Amino acid sequence: MRSLRIGYCLCLLLCLSGLTGPTALAEDADDVNIFGYFQTEFQHERPDDYAKRSSFLLQHLNVFLQKDLTRSWTSFINFEFTNSFSANKNWGTLDVQEAWVRYRYDNRFNLKLGLQIPIFNGLNEIKNRTPILPYIIRPIVYESSLEEIIPIDQYVPNRAYVQAYGFLPYEGFKFDYALYMGNSPNINSDPEEGQTGVDTTDTFLFGGRVGFRQEEFKFGFSMTYDRSNLLSDILRENFGEIGVGRELGRYRLGGDLSYHSGGLFLEGELISVRYDNEGPTVDLDLDFYYATVGYEFDERWSAYVSYWKTRERSFVNLEDAQTFNPISLDQVLELEIPTVGLSCRINDRVTVKAQWARVWQEIESTGLAYDITSSSHYFALAISAFF
Repeated sequence: MRSLRIGYCLCLLLCLSGLTGPTALAEDADDVNIFGYFQTEFQHERPDDYAKRSSFLLQHLNVFLQKDLTRSWTSFINFEFTNSFSANKNWGTLDVQEAWVRYRYDNRFNLKLGLQIPIFNGLNEIKNRTPILPYIIRPIVYESSLEEIIPIDQYVPNRAYVQAYGFLPYEGFKFDYALYMGNSPNINSDPEEGQTGVDTTDTFLFGGRVGFRQEEFKFGFSMTYDRSNLLSDILRENFGEIGVGRELGRYRLGGDLSYHSGGLFLEGELISVRYDNEGPTVDLDLDFYYATVGYEFDERWSAYVSYWKTRERSFVNLEDAQTFNPISLDQVLELEIPTVGLSCRINDRVTVKAQWARVWQEIESTGLAYDITSSSHYFALAISAFF
């Protein structure tokens, strides 16, 4: 069934490509515009405590379809393929990340309706534009190729359905704003439970960002609120089917800052995820930050140094609950990743990159009475292209 749905999607892409080839585009400037980005890499990982490995990988491919409907209305679709996607071999993922129409009044007001990546901090909306980003592996909570390992959807909102945004100029300054809403994270993925892809609750995601810009200096603050069934997932993952935990209100708080001066560029972000209604028996928190300092030597060459850190706390104590198996879990997972990189812009459409990182991981778990510490060195070469 999964392969059949993917086949329909690929057929649609091929049909649209055939309808909008070079000849059609030349004849009708208002026809569908097809473009995209992809990044292919060679990666070598050398862990301290197990065997090293090397691999080539189509890290991701984004295919965009854009059409101007009128002077004020634009439509846009974004398909993302990750990790050398193959339906037959069960490799990687295929996602329809965006499918929206936008009404543009002017720079002060835009309205997007449909599936979209909402504005959150500085990187979320542009994370798939790899030819203009210096990284091979992006700051870890934005790296879609690692979604099977990192709980990306918990750190940043990846889907909204209604968004108003724009900027207001004032005496050389610009004030940015964005307000959006979408589904809660409680989406059905089991056909036996009914229609998939729909929210199983009557709650919503609400979020937004306010920011300030002056020339090459920019900063902003972001926030979202929704209600999550993460507690149920944790109980099910660690203790099996023992019933359903209560939904918890979830806040994401974010801050971002960037600055460019000559060849120097600085950027960084903070993300803090907090759950309310926790009480003394539940504590679920996530934190992330990254900071990057880089320099563009000329129009082609640039280099950077960056540091990323995540921290996830899962504390559940239901020993007093009326259950057959009393539950106690106290676990902290930390990742620290210093990294350096170099990129060379071959032309306006092709960029070659290199990146080294040291990945240090520590898991502390009181409930299960074990601690794990591991580290590895990661090196990658990649080519990133715009087509």
